Parts: sequence; C-alpha cells; structure tokens
Amino acid sequence: MKPCILSSTFHFPEIMLNIITSSVSDSLAMCPEYKVVASDAESEGGVRSAGGKGVGRSFKAMLLFGVPMYAILLFTCVGCAGEEPERLEAETTVVEAPSEPVPGYNRLRDSLIVDPRIPSIVRYYMTDGHTFVLLDHLHREEDYLVTMPFGDINGDDVIDSVLIMPEGYQLDSVSWVEGESFVFADRRFGKLRSPESGCNHVSNMFVMDDIDEDGLNEIGIYTSSCVGRFKALRVFSLGPDTVWREQGSVTFDIHCPDPPKEQRVRKRDKAKFEFLRVECEKAEGQITLQAWEVHTMMAK
Repeated sequence: MKPCILSSTFHFPEIMLNIITSSVSDSLAMCPEYKVVASDAESEGGVRSAGGKGVGRSFKAMLLFGVPMYAILLFTCVGCAGEEPERLEAETTVVEAPSEPVPGYNRLRDSLIVDPRIPSIVRYYMTDGHTFVLLDHLHREEDYLVTMPFGDINGDDVIDSVLIMPEGYQLDSVSWVEGESFVFADRRFGKLRSPESGCNHVSNMFVMDDIDEDGLNEIGIYTSSCVGRFKALRVFSLGPDTVWREQGSVTFDIHCPDPPKEQRVRKRDKAKFEFLRVECEKAEGQITLQAWEVHTMMAK
C-alpha cells in the first residue's frame, strides 16, 4: 500500500462509513460504486482548540469509497510533527455533465449491442440517446434478460410482454441513482420506473380494469424493499406521453397475505378505484382491520 493511504472495512458502526455509500452516483467519481468527500483527520492524541486549529499531526483528506468491502482514505499532510497547520479553505469544483453517463459507457454499450442474449427492446433503450441502461448489471440477474408474458393492456386480445431492466435515473447534471424499470416489449407502452431499486419481478404486476376508460387498462404492482414486514400495493396508469404515473398506494402487511394482491384493488366508477386496507396483529393471520378506501385518479 502506498504511503498516506489508509484502508478500512465498512463494518465498524462507530464510524458509520456506510452512510456515505448510497445508490446515488458521485459527481466526481461519476459512478455509484465510488464516493469522494472532503474530510479532516488528526493523529491520535491531537487536540483541537476553540479556534479550530489542531495541535499534533493534521491532515486534509479526500475520502474515497469503493469496491463494496473497503473504504480508502487518501491523505495529504499539511502539518506534521507538532507544527501548527495552516487553515484550509473550502474549494468549489464545477463539474460539467459528461458526454456519456459514466466513462467507458459507450464502448461497453457498443460491445453488448451484438450480444444475442440482449433482448431487442433493451438494445433499443441502449441506443435511444437518453436512457442510461446499467450495462454492467445486465448479466447479474436472470430476470433482466427474460421477456415474460404479462397481460392485455389495450384490449386487443394480444398478451403483452414485459421484462425488468436495470436503469440509472438522473438526479441532476452529474448525479445518477440506480434503479429498475418494467419494460414492455411493445414500445407503445414504454417503460414503468419501479419505486423500488430492487426486488422487482414481473410476477409482482397484474392487469386491472380500464379505470379511467381511456382504452388502456391500469396496472397494479406489489412493491417490496426486500426486507421488513410492510410492503406496498400501487396502481399505475399510462399517459398519452407514454409515461406511467402512480395513482395511489396502500400498505401490504405480509403477516396477512390474504386476500391476494389482485383482490385488494377494484374499479368503483370512472376514474375512481378502491384499495382494500388490511391490518394485522403481530401473530400472522389475525386481521384487526379490513376496509375499502376510495381513490380518485389524477388527470393525465
């Protein structure tokens, strides 16, 4: 290991390194796997005065997180062997948006375009000029490469198909967050961004009635954060701009799995639907509340 580099695992709760590692892409590292932050450190036994100056060895540091088991700290010494360190002024760096989402993206995309395992609809989004497909994730999950029959969305007696696609969503000019989308093989139906970044499956979706009577059936999705007792049941509708928008949600307590998700939402009238709210005691299956709640769809 080079001088002035210190490594540490993420598994020390007292220093809470994991707080910095989220799914948001870093504006300097340009990817979710690495994080760069300004930091400050003192040698053991160093004393910081009320004026903020330290006694002992002091460092200005760049903290770089990467490769999920390790954190690497890069230090530049500004005061050593008991010398009084200079005051460090904060620096502001303006980073322009890259011509590609992350360095090397276009090269990897071009190499995958010819991969016969990549579904044609994914190749379409890889080259549409504004979708950030997480290319390095495509072969991590089998569900990403499998188009599955789903249901009839527009009432033409043709079963529409869908798959799960890993996708990056832009937060600002330089920051991205990882997620997943339900992508329909028929491009007329676009893609539906999942509220959850993982644990998405085609089997979590189901076709509903045409609640707003626009010729397209609404979609229900059971979403899960992968952990915890309380999940969610959500309703989405497709707008004329080919964007799926959430129209309402209700908590789904997995301690009360019945009735199934398809029976917990129903059309009441044009542009109105109901969710069945079910609440349970801690003991599995002991229902304490079961009531229908009315929701009105938002204008598209």
